[in-house]
Amino acid sequence: MSIKEHSITAMAAALEGSHVAFFGATHDDARAAFKAADALAPDGCEIRRTNGNESIRTRAGGSIHFLSIRSKGGRGMALDRVYVPAALADEDVALEIEACLATSQNPMFIGYL
Repeated sequence: MSIKEHSITAMAAALEGSHVAFFGATHDDARAAFKAADALAPDGCEIRRTNGNESIRTRAGGSIHFLSIRSKGGRGMALDRVYVPAALADEDVALEIEACLATSQNPMFIGYL
């Protein structure tokens, strides 16, 4: 799947109330995913375009945060679904992000190309 296709599934999950994080290998990669999701966001979404703190919040209470894998790694976030570049989804990254998924009833860790 392409980043655009993953952005569609991330937006769909957020519109249903899920909390999502989309990690990029770099900040520029995360920003590219944000731009794809931003174009899909329906009216009524709160869109934060602050450099390094891009996010989309939906009326259903869901959200998508766009982060670099080198950033804080989602520390302190409670998430239902994470998207991570497959090439970087090693055991160390998985362990760091795993805590963010601990409270989800249906956690999803998705690797993308």
